[in-house]
Amino acid sequence: MDGRIVFYTYGTTMELNGHPFSAGELTENLINLTPDDYDVIRTKAERVIDLAGRYNRKRDVAVWRMLNKEMSALSAELKKFTVFQLLLDDDDLFKETEEFLNRYDPATPVKFTEQDMDLYSQLIEADGKESLSNLPLSLLLYPGDMTDKWEFYFSHVTRYGSYVMDIYAFNQTIRNFINSILSRLETNSPETYARALYDFYNDPRLIQKLIVNPLTSTASYNRHDEYMLSYVPRELPDGRTSDGPRTTSGTSSTRRCGARTSPLTISRPASHPKGYTPF
Repeated sequence: MDGRIVFYTYGTTMELNGHPFSAGELTENLINLTPDDYDVIRTKAERVIDLAGRYNRKRDVAVWRMLNKEMSALSAELKKFTVFQLLLDDDDLFKETEEFLNRYDPATPVKFTEQDMDLYSQLIEADGKESLSNLPLSLLLYPGDMTDKWEFYFSHVTRYGSYVMDIYAFNQTIRNFINSILSRLETNSPETYARALYDFYNDPRLIQKLIVNPLTSTASYNRHDEYMLSYVPRELPDGRTSDGPRTTSGTSSTRRCGARTSPLTISRPASHPKGYTPF
């Protein structure tokens, strides 16, 4: 998944957003997704991208209102899986969008003034939540005019699209590994499993045919991708701490970038090819 991921690993436990999970727990949660279950998600995602495209062409507020409802439904579908309960926190986004669209009058352009900026700064300093009905339109959803708000909202559409594509790429790749590699092992031992996994990651023939590209779903997965890795020292449950903080960036294998035994932060810049669309 593109973007910044922060997690800790210690022993056989992985901690994501403050929630501990046993090794493989999140993987198991997603890999049990059936093709029928995924088809529900895919259908909702296609509906979302269709409505986003229609709004881009027509700038019809009624279309954005329908899109917001579909986005909320897609979010609810994704949150049936534990990992997305932790990654998705967009309920306020949908509520503010609904409030904004209900109050928006096409005959009155939304302008972001210096007075709005002062109010926005005061709200940030107070760290309090003003009632949505009391906020001026320029501050609802995202501080700015109509174009600013739509660009902010569409970034979430793209984010959801990346998640839906990642689910497909992950599940299909894992099933390819199980059906084409693991099921054909003559013996089941740590050594044969490790050798099979190494070949799966590194044999050009297997990469081309069995590893699904999360951006295109057809071509081979990129063997290397840029990422930044930061070690973050923190006391572990047993009182130990990791080594001092270290930061690294550059090109390395994304399939192994999370295989560490100490707390870390991984930040991968989003890198979509020109012309990329979320679905």
